[in-house]
Amino acid sequence: MDKKPRWPWITRLRAPVRAFDHVQTWMEGAYSKLLGGILRKPMVPILISLGVFVLSMTAAHRVPQAFAPDLDHGQALVDLEMAPGTNLDGTQLVARQVEAVIKKNANVEMVALTVGGSNGEANKAQLFVQLKGGDRRGGTTNQFCDKLRGQLAPFAQALPKVKAFDPSGGLAGQPFVLNLIGSDAAQLEAYAAQLKANLAQDARVKDMDTTLRPGKPEFRVQLKEKEADAFGVNSKTVDMELRAMVEGFTPAKFRENGKEYDIRVRLQPDQRDLEKDYSQVLVPNVNHRLVRLSDVALAEEAPGAAEIDRQDRGRQIQITASVAPGVGVGDVVADVERYMASGPGKLPDSVRADWGGDAENMKETNSSAVVAIAFGIIFIYLILSSLYGSFATPMTILVALPLALSGAFIILFALGNILNVFTILGIFFLLGIAGKNSILLVGFANQLIAEGLTPSEAIFKAGRVRLRPILMTSFALIAGTLPVALGMSEAAKMRTSMGMAIVGGIVSETLLTLVVVPAIFVYVDRYRLWSKAALAKIFMPK
Repeated sequence: MDKKPRWPWITRLRAPVRAFDHVQTWMEGAYSKLLGGILRKPMVPILISLGVFVLSMTAAHRVPQAFAPDLDHGQALVDLEMAPGTNLDGTQLVARQVEAVIKKNANVEMVALTVGGSNGEANKAQLFVQLKGGDRRGGTTNQFCDKLRGQLAPFAQALPKVKAFDPSGGLAGQPFVLNLIGSDAAQLEAYAAQLKANLAQDARVKDMDTTLRPGKPEFRVQLKEKEADAFGVNSKTVDMELRAMVEGFTPAKFRENGKEYDIRVRLQPDQRDLEKDYSQVLVPNVNHRLVRLSDVALAEEAPGAAEIDRQDRGRQIQITASVAPGVGVGDVVADVERYMASGPGKLPDSVRADWGGDAENMKETNSSAVVAIAFGIIFIYLILSSLYGSFATPMTILVALPLALSGAFIILFALGNILNVFTILGIFFLLGIAGKNSILLVGFANQLIAEGLTPSEAIFKAGRVRLRPILMTSFALIAGTLPVALGMSEAAKMRTSMGMAIVGGIVSETLLTLVVVPAIFVYVDRYRLWSKAALAKIFMPK
């Protein structure tokens, strides 16, 4: 009577395990043949890997750059700004029309309208848009924002600006922020208008705005230098006198029942129109005699600045904008810098540019990442040098680093991903794991050399023996990173570029390491022996 197996599920696993083992055995045989050809002609795989690296650097140059990935939380904000002086009713009328346009979109779930700015500006309004979740949205939040910009084109007088909204941190600031700073206000405003006009022609730039606003009309009084000196009138006296006429001053207080009231002295309402009665206005001179203001000063009505911003002791005008979906702000920043560097758009001597927002963060992150990667490579080299007791052997292992970066940049370019701060974190991760396959090969090959095998025989045997653990560790890393690369949820989509970079780097590092490291190992080992003998002759002569 046959006994039933104690664990019947083991029987079911035997077939797939045997099939997998057959595949592994076949791969070992195929790799052995490939490895034999590599050792006969080691320069061929080295040149191929060099070509792949050059290709990847070309792809890296074309990968769009941004500080952070596009937000896709299904929420957006629409800012409206009417002309200065518009009251709440006028702003609300236009805002209601914009709200109706937004609600016509089938993927909009809710719209909340707020009329009036945070500082009491009656000419501003804001609409919060909540999109439907999941597959019902029919696209990303940025795609909806781009579509909505086209729908709000008829409301250009309200300067509509559509932005993504981050529920965890509030409004996502505009990625493109450029501060123009200068001492000459007229030249600064002229250049800001010129740059704004140039950016308006760029289809990648959306929702461009500037802090330069047309102000309300104001009545300006400017002293005539010669006449003012002749009559003994100075600007301080004129300023105080005109202020007292219009705004008034409080020379005393009135007290009654324990309360104080300011006594304000000023002209009657029908006498405060300086423009109308300008020829009759009198101001005192240094001898306290009254002088007709029109004799010593010129007056004109002109628009004044709505607000004056300053930075580093200079006038500042800020230009902000967002970019189209799939466009990296780094490309726009690079084009603007080239425009400001030479030609008709060259910055005047009195104006300088200072980046802010995501553009500034991206520049700082890129420079810091280069320094961090450089120090990381140096420390890895020093650790491996102390581990193997050689300055030449680590070079074989460090070859894996550029090979890993090649796969990361190629997959980012092929899939249209953007290089951002999460991608840089993925590159840091690759630096830590890229050398593990090379260490498995080189470490075992050095063991075999110590046992008496030649470098070619040692690396050939190390390749056959270490193939399985190399593939298993690589498959495990790829399987663990795939959920991040695929972005299974809305929150995880922010990190897809990091997952893609890691997967691409592991694939390229694994495949190229198996063919390039054995080829380089032969040359490096020859150099190691030659340098060791040369140093021995110098420092230990017979």
